[in-house]
Amino acid sequence: ICKWQISNGSAKIVLYSPNKIIISVETDSPGLLFLSDNYYSNWKVKINGKESKIYRADYSFRAVKVEKGKSTVEFYYNLDV
Repeated sequence: ICKWQISNGSAKIVLYSPNKIIISVETDSPGLLFLSDNYYSNWKVKINGKESKIYRADYSFRAVKVEKGKSTVEFYYNLDV
């Protein structure tokens, strides 16, 4: 059984550069933040300072899970891989 929940939220791009993207997110329930930039394994993410997983969305894009409330999502390009 799949349950869908409609929620309210907002996302604001704080910084967008070639190697780092910071997004401020606020939502009233857990959900996915979808970024329509291409998925590539060298991109990593921290959510509220903690390493997290980037999911491949719609075969080509990126998405991350965010919890209810305010979050800071920082995508960064890992040159050490």
